[in-house]
Amino acid sequence: MALNGGNGDVTLKNAVLCGTDQESMGGVVHDNGTDSWICIPRRFPNARLDMFHVNAQGTFPLVSTPIAPRINPGLPIFSHSGKKLAVSTASPPPVNVYIRLYDFDGTTGTFSNNPVELVLPGGQGLWCMEISPDDSKLYLVRSQQLIQFDLSLTTQAAIQASETVIAAVPFGFGEMRAATDGKIYAATAHLNDLDVINFPNLPGIACGFVSQGQPVGPGNSRLGLPLNVRGPRYSGDIELAVPAEACIGSQPLAQVISPDTACTYTWFVNDSLVQADPGDSTLLVPYLGTDSVTIRVNKACSCGAATFATTVQYIPVGTIDLGPDTAMCLPGLLTLSPGPGYADYLWHNNSITPAVNVNNAGTYWVQVHDAAGCTMSDTIVVTANNTPPLIELGPNDTLCLGAVQVLDAGPGFNSYLWQDNSTAQTFTAFQPGSYWVTVSNGCGSATDTLHIIQATDAYINLGPDTVLCTWTPILLDAGTTGISWLWQDGSVASTLLATTPGTYWVDVADERGCFAQDTITLALDTMAPVLECPEDTIGYVGFDVSSLFMPLSAPVVTEDCGFTITNSFNNTPNASGNYPIGVTIVTWTVTDANGLVSSCTHMVTVSNTRGIDGVGAAGTALRIYPNPGAGHFNVDFGAEVKSIVTMTVVNALGELVLQHTHAPGEGRIVALDLSDRANGVYHLQLATSQAVVVRKLVVQR
Repeated sequence: MALNGGNGDVTLKNAVLCGTDQESMGGVVHDNGTDSWICIPRRFPNARLDMFHVNAQGTFPLVSTPIAPRINPGLPIFSHSGKKLAVSTASPPPVNVYIRLYDFDGTTGTFSNNPVELVLPGGQGLWCMEISPDDSKLYLVRSQQLIQFDLSLTTQAAIQASETVIAAVPFGFGEMRAATDGKIYAATAHLNDLDVINFPNLPGIACGFVSQGQPVGPGNSRLGLPLNVRGPRYSGDIELAVPAEACIGSQPLAQVISPDTACTYTWFVNDSLVQADPGDSTLLVPYLGTDSVTIRVNKACSCGAATFATTVQYIPVGTIDLGPDTAMCLPGLLTLSPGPGYADYLWHNNSITPAVNVNNAGTYWVQVHDAAGCTMSDTIVVTANNTPPLIELGPNDTLCLGAVQVLDAGPGFNSYLWQDNSTAQTFTAFQPGSYWVTVSNGCGSATDTLHIIQATDAYINLGPDTVLCTWTPILLDAGTTGISWLWQDGSVASTLLATTPGTYWVDVADERGCFAQDTITLALDTMAPVLECPEDTIGYVGFDVSSLFMPLSAPVVTEDCGFTITNSFNNTPNASGNYPIGVTIVTWTVTDANGLVSSCTHMVTVSNTRGIDGVGAAGTALRIYPNPGAGHFNVDFGAEVKSIVTMTVVNALGELVLQHTHAPGEGRIVALDLSDRANGVYHLQLATSQAVVVRKLVVQR
């Protein structure tokens, strides 16, 4: 086919194979799948079968098989498999006609030494012969009769005894040929129709012979029909039948279509060699994965090799659903179906339809296969009802605060419908009200209503949380209105003796099933007293006085237990007394009954002037801001000072923190930096040669 520019060409022609002492020939494919054998019966100088090995390069040495003692060989017909030959022969006078059935070796071109021989008594010759497409029947025409022999039988006697006259053929046949449509056609001279054997593989008259069954007009038939070379030729192509999808867990079947029996097939799954089934042209794919698998088959023949690969995708097995278990009314019918579109169906009763009708209670199942071969099944239980349903939600009830109540309409109904349009078997009630449900069993429906009222709360009071100065056991009483009690320690009496500080709780249940809980904390005083000192106090005297009696208030003390209080001025609970000119820091100290101590400071200032006369301009006011502040303060004199001002800051203990001298002409505002000092109260003293003023500074971050 590569010659003549790809159009193909004849490489050998007009080659003479033999002389003129022959009337017919047959052809069969060589076992290499490409070459051919030409069989020519020869009569002279001795009866024989000459086999010519032919290919595109020419012919090979002749293989000759004698047929003695038989004579006059003719009508060689090869089986469609190319493994057998039927040939007519005769005996010397007195003449009988014989059919020899040879086994043929397609590699060597030789025939078996012990052919099966069928005898046709008398000298009437054969007009034509043909073998059925499945090689099981031999047809021949003799004495104007169409005769059939059964070649599927295993002995000469059985085959001889199978001779059957199919029909009378008055005109005889010129040639019979099996066609590609599975029928055998016969040509009769000068008719515009062919006789037909419609089912040549079947025995006897079942073969379906029809005289003049195939028109060939407008012309007329002659005696001849085309002669074909029998036997399978080698094909490098491999056609594989394998599903594109397979169920996970299954073993799909891979099968070579029309396998070449002269070749061997080797299988690979994901490139791993696997053992094929007997006959090597089919394979149950041994793969249990869940993704995909590549299947490859190699074909090896004496004249070449080929390979083919394909992929099978594994898919999950689906599910089918006959629906939930249900009930039906009697008498009646219930239709069950998993849905359409499956490859096949098998029901409990061996039905194979997509749907079945049932008319009684029972357990029913169906099994289906989808297009990928996956097997799925489902079962449904059907109960039978003869009357409408009965429904009882129970008596009216009470509902404790915070509790819920589950209402149950009962199992086995086809449908449920509650007052809120929910459709479950149960409904959870969270609050008082009327609740109803309608149920159906397919034979009717019924409704019931339940009323729930709010129950009053169970009551319990252990008393307020309590702080004790000294500890003594305390009896906690949960009352007697409940029917059960549970304390935090697991005890179940109505009272509990608290022997140590801590948190105590109790759950109480009353006869309605309502619960209440209360908690009390009993603590021993562990907090120091809380003091709030009086505002800083300032008194004024003349220049000729050295002290001033100051009537001072005591701090405000917050304390659950008893306490004592003293001050650093006179070590008594009362700090009133004569205070000298200047600033006196009074420290108050409180000690409670448990020895816990707290303190605060009170600044007492005695000044012999009511202001810094002459420091600022007349009518101006001294201002300090921000106060409280984070540590940075601005002292605003309101105007330029008229004399030197000494600025002194002390802490609550009277310790010097900062000192600064401010002179006239340096501005009216002075910045003080206490950012490195702790939170607390500080005192600022402004002094000139004639006066002293004290102000409080509060550092607060």
